[in-house]
Amino acid sequence: MLKHRFSPVRLVLLLALGLGFLEARPALAQDAHYWAQGYGARADLLGGVVVGSLLDLSNTYYNPGALPLLEDPSLLLGTSAFELLSLTVSRDTTPERKLSTITLRPLSSFVAIPVAGSWAISYLNRFSANYTLNSREVTDTGGVPGFPSDGVLVGEVLYEQNLTESWGGLTWSRKLRENIGFGFTTYGSLRTQSLRNQWFAEAVAPAGDAASLGRLIDYSYYDVGLVWKAGLAVDNSPLTWGVSLTTPILSLFGSGQAFGTRSAVGIDFTGDGVPDPNLIAIEEDGVSTTYHSPVSISGGAEYSFGNTSLFVTAEWYNAVGAYQVLDLPPFVVSTAGDTLFIDSYTSARAVLNGGLGVEYQVSKDFLLYGSVITDFSAASGNPDDLFTTSAWDLYHASLGSKFRVSTVSLILGFGFAFGNKSLDVSPTEEIPEPEPGESKYRSMKLIVGVQTGL
Repeated sequence: MLKHRFSPVRLVLLLALGLGFLEARPALAQDAHYWAQGYGARADLLGGVVVGSLLDLSNTYYNPGALPLLEDPSLLLGTSAFELLSLTVSRDTTPERKLSTITLRPLSSFVAIPVAGSWAISYLNRFSANYTLNSREVTDTGGVPGFPSDGVLVGEVLYEQNLTESWGGLTWSRKLRENIGFGFTTYGSLRTQSLRNQWFAEAVAPAGDAASLGRLIDYSYYDVGLVWKAGLAVDNSPLTWGVSLTTPILSLFGSGQAFGTRSAVGIDFTGDGVPDPNLIAIEEDGVSTTYHSPVSISGGAEYSFGNTSLFVTAEWYNAVGAYQVLDLPPFVVSTAGDTLFIDSYTSARAVLNGGLGVEYQVSKDFLLYGSVITDFSAASGNPDDLFTTSAWDLYHASLGSKFRVSTVSLILGFGFAFGNKSLDVSPTEEIPEPEPGESKYRSMKLIVGVQTGL
């Protein structure tokens, strides 16, 4: 991250833009939410609470140990989802000044194909996020320190992020006993992430005095790694249950770049009555990368009675200690009393998520689904973390159905997710009082899937 230590800069933006949450930097990486996406349309409608179920080839992800116990594993499973997302970050004292976005985007895809004997191959989008947040302001300088008096001040805050992480892998499984299965999946992972965070403020007075101040942070990188999932499943019908373990990602190689600037024109930083113009730019390219993910342990069960099946799953994710995503060399520059430097540290806290799902068989060819799950944020809360700071806890609910015609099944459903987070931010030492605010996350999801015999 690019940091500066000149508090009047922050004071200018606080007063000019009225955005008390600026230093909270509402980054939106969905890797702070491990249960944000489902894999396989049927599993997605059940909220992913299928670790203890003999479902279909989505078990390659949720619990590879269930595959050898499936009655008919010879299925091609294709699924996709689309999400309409609304995100707003506002301050209580100036609710009309807010960062907001409404986005319609593909959310995830999943495909799995059985191959010879005990093997299957699969592909999924583990994370996907693409956001742009901005806010603009036109006002008078109102005696803002360092800016011309009685002038017009224009400012903007912009945040952009694009994150994708894809897993493709090979699953092996076998029966340990007639009703016990074991399996593991080896995934190769490719993660790409870019983000851009910038702001500026410019002022002009009738007498011709002018001043401007701006800052830009821009990161991008990719990282290639390996990750393994192992699972055990037990079929004691009408009860089935299972456990699954996911290893941390083993980062193999990657590359990234970082760019940052801070500029000032017509601003008196030192207080001697003379403006102190300066421009600082930092650029690093071709640096090595590291990505750490947590170890996780999940357990779940399915119980069937009559035409109804109940599903339950819980999953614990360990914390991830602070580490540097981009291997950036130390770089410190001091001008006019200001200190500028780059870092790219991130971390995550331990979380436990759980949920309930239900499947009801209306007829042999028509089934209904519903689910409710938690999706607690793993964000550490460190304001200097640009990579995993979506700190709001989410709650998901889904409804849908499955229609079977001959050997083809169509799965169609809808999901809704929501979460709020109170913001108490003190952006400067001169203004220690918190600036209360709130972030609001709302999303609607369309789930479509097809299953067919090979």
